[in-house]
Amino acid sequence: ADIHLVSMGPAMVGCVHPCKAYGALTLGRPLLVASPADSHMADLLASTGAGWRVDHGDVDATVTLLERLAGPEGRRELEARGDAGRAGHEAEFRAGQLRGRLADALEDLVRKD
Repeated sequence: ADIHLVSMGPAMVGCVHPCKAYGALTLGRPLLVASPADSHMADLLASTGAGWRVDHGDVDATVTLLERLAGPEGRRELEARGDAGRAGHEAEFRAGQLRGRLADALEDLVRKD
């Protein structure tokens, strides 16, 4: 796919974590995230530059974005966002880094008892 869609309605913020986004980052594919601005997915886009966010249910904004991406400059923008996502994944989400973060979090929990 040229772009991967991640959809998360407002009621799901804080309840779900769409893991498919990380697969797209690994592949160097940009994300189109339909979610509230105050969601983890919006934070992920802000930290990696891996794609675009529209409000869940905002059809007009989604169509406008997709039409722009289908235009002459769209291919370069898709590639740039995909490259940014892959770089962000390498910088923040490699397995060794995540295992270390999990171990640190577990140690912090043990220390609190």
